[in-house]
Amino acid sequence: QKYKTIATYLKALAYKTGIAGKWHLGQRVEYLPNNRGFDEYLGVPYSVDMGYHKMSPCTPAESNTTYQPHGYGRGGSYLNVPLPLLHQRQGSTTVLEQPTDIHTLSDKLVSFSVDFIEKNKQNPFFLYMPFQHVHTCTPNTVPHEQYAGCRWRNSTGHGIYQDAIAELDSMVERVV
Repeated sequence: QKYKTIATYLKALAYKTGIAGKWHLGQRVEYLPNNRGFDEYLGVPYSVDMGYHKMSPCTPAESNTTYQPHGYGRGGSYLNVPLPLLHQRQGSTTVLEQPTDIHTLSDKLVSFSVDFIEKNKQNPFFLYMPFQHVHTCTPNTVPHEQYAGCRWRNSTGHGIYQDAIAELDSMVERVV
């Protein structure tokens, strides 16, 4: 490989390597984390704004809505691509969801991360967590460009961007 990741270098030093979150270095198998030095991966192979995703209902009022396709992109070019949630281990790639439910994604990433740390705590390990949250933060951000899990929606009283930041902060706290 022409380019090496930090995971490649750490594996050579007997580290276990994991990634939980956004991988934005290619979605073909040869570019995915297992082929770039990571032992295990859970996440999406590109940004949440590069495909449509599921947003499961958070309240009884939303219970009739079991699927909400959301997605945006430059010129709408990504709208027809369902965002996959991938898991990789030992060279095997599994699509766990497609489209990914972004209301439950944070809990899945935290669970994966905590499990990875627990499995590897007796040996050197490296866990990389590139978050999906707060992909855009422009003054004109509209609600569908941000997301927060159900228990974080409307939690701050300052809008969806701040709710997403609060959820991201909670994720770090739960993993650390």
